Amino acid sequence: MNTFKCWSFVLIVVLSLSVGAKADAAKEAYEKGRACFDKGDYAGAVAAYTEAIKLDPKDAEAYYGRGIAYNSKGDLDKAIADYNQAIHLDPKNTVAYCNRGIAFENKGEHDKAIADTTEAIRLDPNNVYAYRARGSVYERTHDYDKAISDYTEVIRFNPKDAAAYSSRGHVYNEKGDQVKAVADYTEAIRLDPKYAEAYCHRGGVHSDKREYIEAIADCTEAIRLDPKLADAYNIRGDAYRNTREDDKAIADHTAAIRLDPKGTRAYLARGRTYELKNEYDRAVLDYTEAIRLDPKDAFAYYKRGLAYGCKGDCDKLIADETEAIRLDPKDADAYGLRGIAYGLGKHDLDKAIVDATKAIELSPKSSLQYRNRAEIYRRKGEYAKARADDIEAMRLDPTRAALEKGKECLESEDYDGAVAALTKAITLDPENAEAYSNRGRVYVRTNNLDKAFADFTEAIHLDPKHAETYCYRGSTYECEREYDKAIADYTEAIRLDPKYAEAYRCRGWAYWHKTEYDKAIADCTEAIRLDPKFAEAYYNRSLAYWKKGEHEKAEKDIAQATAYGYMQERKRPPKEATDLVPPRTKSFLRWSESENPTEKRPLPGVPGLDLPNLSGTIPPLSESDNPSQTLPLSDVPGMELLDLSGPLYLTPNERSVSPPSMARPQVIPAEPDMSK
Repeated sequence: MNTFKCWSFVLIVVLSLSVGAKADAAKEAYEKGRACFDKGDYAGAVAAYTEAIKLDPKDAEAYYGRGIAYNSKGDLDKAIADYNQAIHLDPKNTVAYCNRGIAFENKGEHDKAIADTTEAIRLDPNNVYAYRARGSVYERTHDYDKAISDYTEVIRFNPKDAAAYSSRGHVYNEKGDQVKAVADYTEAIRLDPKYAEAYCHRGGVHSDKREYIEAIADCTEAIRLDPKLADAYNIRGDAYRNTREDDKAIADHTAAIRLDPKGTRAYLARGRTYELKNEYDRAVLDYTEAIRLDPKDAFAYYKRGLAYGCKGDCDKLIADETEAIRLDPKDADAYGLRGIAYGLGKHDLDKAIVDATKAIELSPKSSLQYRNRAEIYRRKGEYAKARADDIEAMRLDPTRAALEKGKECLESEDYDGAVAALTKAITLDPENAEAYSNRGRVYVRTNNLDKAFADFTEAIHLDPKHAETYCYRGSTYECEREYDKAIADYTEAIRLDPKYAEAYRCRGWAYWHKTEYDKAIADCTEAIRLDPKFAEAYYNRSLAYWKKGEHEKAEKDIAQATAYGYMQERKRPPKEATDLVPPRTKSFLRWSESENPTEKRPLPGVPGLDLPNLSGTIPPLSESDNPSQTLPLSDVPGMELLDLSGPLYLTPNERSVSPPSMARPQVIPAEPDMSK
């Protein structure tokens, strides 16, 4: 009996020592897993935690630790399986619920993510981590009020939590409350002056508000604090683009690409900048790289199609917009652009109508889509339908209606009515560059040059990329004989649009006034190279040649100008010296109603792809009207044959000038030709 008790005692001791040794080994493996994880060795962490679980299959913490390691490796399914086991072994493990919720969120299973984080909060109402995690889920699902509530709860628990302020600021910005967004980012920066992301995000809000100087300052500070923050380079690059510093914008987006070569945002943004510089080949390359990185990015296809359109390649435009539509069947802009390409580029009006109608179906409040379809109906000769679409476009967009009214009054020389309509447009949309530019043109007509300068300058401030407005202001400077200022504006117009023939001609004429005849000849020659039938450029160059005594060249140019319709019968006496009859204008319309880093603009200079100029009166036509009826030339708007005492400017639609009678014949420069 005593011998039995003795052996039993020995066995218990041995078993106890064995269990203790096993527990120690499990603990050691667990600690090794933590150490590997802290060093970023996730594979090593998984191996160590697996050993710990093998030694102690009921160790909830080991399952939890391995789940975090799997999560860090991107293996979400295995992470969720380990979190499940951890919760099974320890139903009150709130951090396991939180992390499982985050894993579900990363898989796009939002409902499960919200359920897990909510359960964590139920188990521990003071769990700040759970509120932060759930707030992030609500933010991603665009449930902004709930997200704000959760982040506010985090701030209540810890008023010095800079990250919580920054997160809430981001939600306020997404919700459209930019004032509160800036306030939260500012508080985050006050709590943590080295918080680079907060500076970056605040810079993004400033950029959205068109406060580009502030945006550049914030992003510059973010980059100083964290030179590897790609988002800061992208936001600053966008701001530089909007302040006309294209080279700096390209440099910043290039830096962002270097830091994040697999991100598409920088390629799309840099492509946009190249597009605005008219460097369409480079734009296409960037959009193509964005597509390679993310073949399912419908917007990248849309943008590349637009760039192809700017190059005049309708077939590639149509192919890209078709792919964009396949990837995103609800992309109204892609349908709209493809419809324009079919109608104005390929002359397939039936397909154009189908696409334009689909664009309207998808975006029924877009006045732009109605305007585009109206132009296609006009090309089909269905004038009643075109007129109905024009009217609906104006109803949807009162600002546009006021703009069109202003243009109509300008055409009919009702200048008081034009000022009233355009002022109304400005009241409705104080940031509408087109309204300011057109009102400036009216003020030029009425000899209110100070007001004209003010309006052109404001239009340039609102849309620094609009080359034509610089030409308007330059022409107005010429009226005041401030030729150096005029030349500066024409030069900027040329920088913005190197293919802008009218800007070269106008600058050449300013040089002529300064007796710099060689420069005048060079500019007129470039205008002729860009537009070989540019009659005014030939005539102006002839005057420069004549001044230089090169009479044979002058006579040749006069003959060319005459051949291209420059000299015609004169029917109307001249007007005041400051009368600049409005030019053919490129539309200010965008392909979409929004302005952002991915903003969509018209296709300047693309044969057959210019947006319609709807500046005239909508004709009260019916189906019975004869579209082939020919009107006398003098009755066609913009085709008046002017009686000019100086050189004559005659081209269709608006590009004309009437200088006064003077002892020495003098040419007041024509306003820019916007249709080129």
